[in-house]
Amino acid sequence: MEPLKREFLDLLDRDLEFRYAVAGYLGLSEILKRLDALAEEQARLREEQTKI
Repeated sequence: MEPLKREFLDLLDRDLEFRYAVAGYLGLSEILKRLDALAEEQARLREEQTKI
């Protein structure tokens, strides 16, 4: 089992496409989308606060 773990971690480190596939499978892409939306909302609120 240990060689498989090492290979998996090596692939995550070297292969960007594999990394994104794993992140998507784990649902991380949805989390990242939500974080982006929160950052945009925060920026909008900051702009509105500056106007006040």
